[in-house]
This record gives sequence, structure tokens and C-alpha cells, in this order.
Amino acid sequence: MESFKINLALIFFFIAFASAINKLDPEEYRFSYRCFEDSVVVSFEQQSPYEVHLYTVSSDKDEYRCSRTFTPNEPAIKELNFKSCSYAARQFQVYVDEQYGRSLQQHFFSVNCRVPETPRELSFWDKLTQIFKSDREE
Repeated sequence: MESFKINLALIFFFIAFASAINKLDPEEYRFSYRCFEDSVVVSFEQQSPYEVHLYTVSSDKDEYRCSRTFTPNEPAIKELNFKSCSYAARQFQVYVDEQYGRSLQQHFFSVNCRVPETPRELSFWDKLTQIFKSDREE
């Protein structure tokens, strides 16, 4: 009976531990992005009455292109050019500050718009189809 209680306690412990690990940060759900050839459009779902300041690390001359402050009723959506806003990198950080009065919440999010450079390998079925096609042509 004692071992049953210990096993039951261990099961509950592992379930609680696994659910705590799998819990995603709710801030991740508020940030999204869409990659294009020369730029990325980022979006942050702001909570009223917070003012949102969205920015990246950029050169001083391009700062106005790479940062923006949004009012509480304005959608926080910004297009960031890779050349101007990330030193031509397609993987970089976007920083978001939410401010209301003296309250400040800072977040940072990763943007990854890199295209995989691995060549497509033919599957077994593609190779088999090519073999049969070449046999028919001969």
C-alpha cells in the first residue's frame, strides 16, 4: 500500500512538472511576423491603455525607418527592411516596450526569415519513377 502511494505521488509530480515545462509564454502569442524578399512585417497585439514602442538595432541614420511608437488605439504593425534595420541579416531581434505612465514592460522577440539552403533530395519514389521513365524512353 505504501509503494502505491509513492507511485501515485510520483505520477502527480511528473504530470505537474511536464505541464509547467510545456506552458508557453503568453507574450509569444501577441507577436507575429511575415517574411518577404527584402523585408519583414512585424505585428504586436497591444493591450489598452499601453503605448507600444517597437524597434530593432540599426544604424543611427536609419533609426526612423526601424522604430516606431504606437498609440494605444493604433495597430502596432511595422515593415522592417532587412538592409536598413538588421544590417542585411534575415535573423535578428525585435524589441517591444509597452508603457503606461510609469509602468514599463520590455519584451524581445526573434525574427527568423532565413531560407533553408539545403538542396532538395529526391525521395525513393522520385528516383524509382525516374528509372522507369528512362527505361520506357529507350
